[in-house]
Amino acid sequence: MERFRNGRSYKLIQFSTISCFVFVSSFLLIITGVSCASDLSKEDEIFDPNQTVGVTYNGNGHTAGSVPIDAMMYSSIDEIEVLMNTSLIKEGYIFNGWNTMADGSGQQYDENTSFTATSLDLVFYAQWLSEIAYNEFIASNVSIIDFLNVAPLEVGNWYHASVDVFNGSLTLNDGSSNSKLQFQYNSIGIDNKGYLRIKYNPNFRTVSNDGLAVNLSSGSVISSNIFKGDSHAEISGVDHNWGDKNNTYIPILISKENQTHYGYIKVSFNDAAGQLAIHATAYNRLPEKEIFAGQVGQ
Repeated sequence: MERFRNGRSYKLIQFSTISCFVFVSSFLLIITGVSCASDLSKEDEIFDPNQTVGVTYNGNGHTAGSVPIDAMMYSSIDEIEVLMNTSLIKEGYIFNGWNTMADGSGQQYDENTSFTATSLDLVFYAQWLSEIAYNEFIASNVSIIDFLNVAPLEVGNWYHASVDVFNGSLTLNDGSSNSKLQFQYNSIGIDNKGYLRIKYNPNFRTVSNDGLAVNLSSGSVISSNIFKGDSHAEISGVDHNWGDKNNTYIPILISKENQTHYGYIKVSFNDAAGQLAIHATAYNRLPEKEIFAGQVGQ
């Protein structure tokens, strides 16, 4: 096989013993004394090793910092290492890798990964993820804990409802759990309302004020400063009665991979009907960073 180099794409062509005409890229090459293989269309076009490509990085809406600079030029046999983001910042967002398309619809690349060069110059666009992970239950599908009208699951009349804040879901009639923030209901008599409480767990818990679950107004700061003590927090009962609430916020502390995050559960409460409606959940993806009650991200 012989390689014809003209600075453009080219083919590897097998020759035999008589003459032929060969088209290489955009010009005609006349060869005497040999003949071409019978079917050139089956030859694979390859990336010219003389051709080089570059890689540039784009902050894609960043508000501070500088993009990485890759001054290298790469050939078809070179491995390209994706550079680290060392200083790019976008207010209210978390850096989430690089993509070949600004809207994230292209090929995604993590920092410090490698790939083989292509025949085209590459632009890597920073990808940004909102700090606040917010999950809202639509109006027609608000999750309601109707704790006066449910059958208990366990001896002692305990009824459970688990809120998975990380996935933005609520499971009614769930068993006792140590991995999700959990509401529990206990009916303590026919003539009273019993009580709903938020179970204490080191990884999922809320704030209690003299046994009563704390509820916050929109804009309140939720951070490490408000999580004091280790106790259950009641919402309704004979001695601790929340009263009616409309779009109030239960602060929560949740742990993931040994890191602490702060968030809230947006709820309304109908005391007479014994119904707790859960409208939304949210948490800050950045460990140990505050969140404001009602903050929904960007």
